[in-house]
Amino acid sequence: INTKGRNLIVEASNLSTRGGTIKFLKSVFFTTITIELIGAIFSFWVFVRVYSPLKALGYSLFHSVAAFNNSGFDNLGLSGEVYNGVSLIPYQNNLLFNLVTCALIFLGGIGFLVAMVIFSGVRERMESSDIPESLKGLPITLVAAALVSMSFLGFAGLVENIFA
Repeated sequence: INTKGRNLIVEASNLSTRGGTIKFLKSVFFTTITIELIGAIFSFWVFVRVYSPLKALGYSLFHSVAAFNNSGFDNLGLSGEVYNGVSLIPYQNNLLFNLVTCALIFLGGIGFLVAMVIFSGVRERMESSDIPESLKGLPITLVAAALVSMSFLGFAGLVENIFA
């Protein structure tokens, strides 16, 4: 990335210096890929019930990226050999698929910086809490991420009877 590009990224992302631009871009890239892969894993379990594992993997990767980018693309509308021409209508009552799609759209829409601010606040609270040794590190981070995700879904009114 040239100097002009770095200055643009620093200004657009509200970074304090130019020194961490590449590190910032790498963290954005890896966070995006991680979120999309997690979405693809959950979507895979929905699609594998209908399609072959390889085709289910392709559909789940495609829909995960499309939902995260909120692009509205769909590759089942014309080419789905099982539900030809009906797009995602057969999945309208599938709670897992709808929650994953909503979460991907939400996470892609709020932006990386907002997500990092939210999770840094959660991480600060975790550091000052008395956490059992077996949960420290990645396990408690995953639990916190799940709870934050559930709270966003609750605000949207999507999970009103999940515990009923």
